[in-house]
Amino acid sequence: MTGKFGVLLKSFPSVLLVAAVLLAGPNRIGRLIASESFAVTASRNLIVNGDLERDDDRKPPFGWVMWGAQQFKNPENYTRDTQIRRSGKASLRIFHPKDTAGYIVTDPQLAIRPEPGLAYDISFFARADRPCQGRFMVIGYESIRPFVDAESPLNVAISLDTQWRQYRFEIRESMDFFAESSRYLILGFQAAGDSRVECTMWVDDVVVIPRKMPAGARLINPATLSIPPLPHRLTPGDTLDVTADVLQSGRPTLKTACGLSFHRLVGFTGFPFDAKGQYNLPGELEMAIRELKLPLSRVYGVGHEPPQKDQPPWSIEMAIDRLALLCRRINLPYEMMVVELEEQSARRKLPPEVWAEAVRYARSKGYGFRYWEVSNEPYSRSLSDSPGEGEAFPTSDDYVAHVRVVSAAIRRADPTAQVGVAIHIGRPRWGNYVLKNAAGSYDFAVAHYYGFENAYKSSFEELVLGQNYRILHRIQQTQALLNAYNPNRRVFQLDTEWGMHSPGPNGERPDYANRNGNIIGVLHRAVRMIYYVREQPLAGASGWQMLGNSRGLGFDILVTDRPSARTMLYWLYYHFIRHVGDSVVDFQGTAPFVTTRGITSDQQCEGPMTPLLLTMDAQKRQLFCVLANGSWTREVPCRLFFKNFQGRLAFAKLLSDDDLDRSPLLTASQSFVRDIPENWKVEIGNGATQVRGTLPAHSVVFLTLEQSP
Repeated sequence: MTGKFGVLLKSFPSVLLVAAVLLAGPNRIGRLIASESFAVTASRNLIVNGDLERDDDRKPPFGWVMWGAQQFKNPENYTRDTQIRRSGKASLRIFHPKDTAGYIVTDPQLAIRPEPGLAYDISFFARADRPCQGRFMVIGYESIRPFVDAESPLNVAISLDTQWRQYRFEIRESMDFFAESSRYLILGFQAAGDSRVECTMWVDDVVVIPRKMPAGARLINPATLSIPPLPHRLTPGDTLDVTADVLQSGRPTLKTACGLSFHRLVGFTGFPFDAKGQYNLPGELEMAIRELKLPLSRVYGVGHEPPQKDQPPWSIEMAIDRLALLCRRINLPYEMMVVELEEQSARRKLPPEVWAEAVRYARSKGYGFRYWEVSNEPYSRSLSDSPGEGEAFPTSDDYVAHVRVVSAAIRRADPTAQVGVAIHIGRPRWGNYVLKNAAGSYDFAVAHYYGFENAYKSSFEELVLGQNYRILHRIQQTQALLNAYNPNRRVFQLDTEWGMHSPGPNGERPDYANRNGNIIGVLHRAVRMIYYVREQPLAGASGWQMLGNSRGLGFDILVTDRPSARTMLYWLYYHFIRHVGDSVVDFQGTAPFVTTRGITSDQQCEGPMTPLLLTMDAQKRQLFCVLANGSWTREVPCRLFFKNFQGRLAFAKLLSDDDLDRSPLLTASQSFVRDIPENWKVEIGNGATQVRGTLPAHSVVFLTLEQSP
């Protein structure tokens, strides 16, 4: 079940002794408050037998139920204890034996039934027989007969010791969950979050009190918005059989969907600038980047260079000059570089005056930068397992306030500038909430639509097809929220980082997971870009990341310690960008369909196994085809029929590899970039062109047809 985030209350009346304890573990936001006294209105308590005062010999006591895997459900581990108690007659004793994973919850039959527009103040007292890390949860279900998962508002680690301490939390409907889907809420307690630890925990005086949120505070539920089905433009069939009339082309393509982002100016590889600001990118790598013909890029941390503490910081003018120099060296127009100034890990922020000076200086030099992204993943510190004391944005309210003042400063310096807001769409307080409360201060939103599915546990088809179809739906949903919160304004999305983001087989960082960058990552990105260019759910996308090194190849396009080598992802972008014309050619036809997981756990999704993109150049002399086969095992017969176009096959290549774990780094491209099979044929006649062939399994095919004289 996916946990959402609740914000923990920071201050309460009648607190006699307060000790702030930083939260640990996943799904963390806010701060935890422990104290010895807290006045509550018990008559409004929604928890039945939360004080354990009901005389009962049952194990677990009345109002409580064992939860988790069946092998860990031992009634003796969950008892009413009359000897150790915080107040009254008894407390709840929870024993967690070593190498187990059981826990206890409030009875689902007595679950909280949340209502729209309410917040819930939660408090309880707890202690343990030794210092340890327990876990507290608020778990959501759409149904309890049968059990159907929904958003779970809270899942946090709590630091326990041998003294009774009070813990308080707040969850808000629409910010942490929606009442329409999380129709039942139950509380969960686990004595040890680590299965290897033995610990006994006591809980007493569990209280949940509802209260009304301020008028207008409720967020729009994305599930209530009208989202059109993802346009596949194909219907189920046994083969890929497509007909297109080139005279029906005309919609502009979204070339900016094929961008690639740099890390920073003084990146972790030491390129493209050294700490003193000297451009040092080897000519071989510079040429390789130029040959990509990038339509869009992005650099972050521009106002925080160099990152080394033993080097003097650059002035903002020097940093902007270096960014402009990079654009010139790689042949990227200034206006197609997204600029982010602040420290990459959201530890520090820049005052609005620095942002304004950067914008003014860029204008005075004629650089033409127009997209200004305010902070890189500002939520990263707040949602971290081990948050630091110096984070720039402890809460989303802090970030919203920053966006407002920075945006105003940027717009005063350049009224034509476009200001971007960074969001985490999977965390409502950092997504939906930010979009609502910062509305009017941003022109575009940046969500970083990575594919987080585990590449070592999911099927090839789920990774490259189903995962993309789910992400594309989320993008449509985000755009609907943007439209709702910004009526009568054009507000768009730029995805300045994306790609496969799976951990490695043993939990390694995604940078070191080869499957993110080999044939799996290639097909994942090919399918995504087909839809990005063709259906345009956003205004541009820049994949992660241009430069890396050979020690970690999960995202890299080029590696600075092997400048003559190219990655599989490099060749994907090299050929894909060359096969995006100026206008989209509409088509209809059939393709084999696959069934994958849907948007929610109880849904399924159907989509084509072989999505494709057809475009033409401005002179209508060249027809470009990109075809992707998202099946690992099935080759697909293919027929493409083009009306009002007679052309010869001018270019034909396919990308494919048969090893799921091969290194993405290639010393020679021939093993990955191949000629298409000989069974592909082109027939011309009666003012039309027909292309026939077989689309190999797990491959991307690129075709260029040129109009015959």
